Amino acid sequence: MEGKKLEAIKTHPEVCLSAVTRCAPTVGPKDGSFTLQFKSAIAFGKAEIVTDEAEKIHGLRLICERFLPQHMDAFDQSIARSLSRTAVVRITLTEPPTGKRKQYDKEGVEMKYGRME
Repeated sequence: MEGKKLEAIKTHPEVCLSAVTRCAPTVGPKDGSFTLQFKSAIAFGKAEIVTDEAEKIHGLRLICERFLPQHMDAFDQSIARSLSRTAVVRITLTEPPTGKRKQYDKEGVEMKYGRME
């Protein structure tokens, strides 16, 4: 396998992952100002390109079972067709992930400091 991302991982395996979900532009319930509700997380780790074929298949199977469980009947055929040109990267976290959010409850109060509702 080749490509700029894979070469970058080989040269500098330290990575940062970030994810943002539940983004919703909204009007602040108290003052009417424009704002954005969101949830986000960030994590730091070390990336490693997986070369063992069985481990690659295992990783891809886990991803497919998580996100496309209703299509697992096509998994083996897809692996046979695409595995040779598919890279799998294992990321081992080097520190605990952190997150933050901006969300409002039904009464318009911003949910802070561990409120999980």
